[in-house]
Amino acid sequence: MQGQGQITLWITGPVNRCGMADGSSGGTIEVPAVWQPGTYSVFVGDRSQGSFPYTLSINQE
Repeated sequence: MQGQGQITLWITGPVNRCGMADGSSGGTIEVPAVWQPGTYSVFVGDRSQGSFPYTLSINQE
């Protein structure tokens, strides 16, 4: 995921993960994992409580 501000990402489901962008990540969050089949919920936030556009990409490798 990539965006402006201080973005956070929270994923819940069969596998739970979270991440946040910091000053050295350039606004990018990567959450590598072995994902199990199932239904997931994705929550995007901003630690500065701002409202910014973001891009969410999901890749299969």
